[in-house]
Amino acid sequence: MRLSFEIGEIVGIDPGYNAGIWLRSSPSSNISSEGSNVPNHGLLLVVEIDTTQFLKDPPVKVLSNRGVVGWTFSSRLKKV
Repeated sequence: MRLSFEIGEIVGIDPGYNAGIWLRSSPSSNISSEGSNVPNHGLLLVVEIDTTQFLKDPPVKVLSNRGVVGWTFSSRLKKV
């Protein structure tokens, strides 16, 4: 099932990621920077959605409640 989010929407992390998620610096990057882990209990604000790549699971740029900004895949997020 494809999830869709909107810019400005508050989302959470899918409960399957019980250790949280690591945010990447760009949509196509496979490497996360140190300090970019977001715990699974935090809320995130959707800042940007990249629909030009990976159309089945588009990258989403988020801002965490700890002030960390980065990219993750939409499948790692859930609506709240």
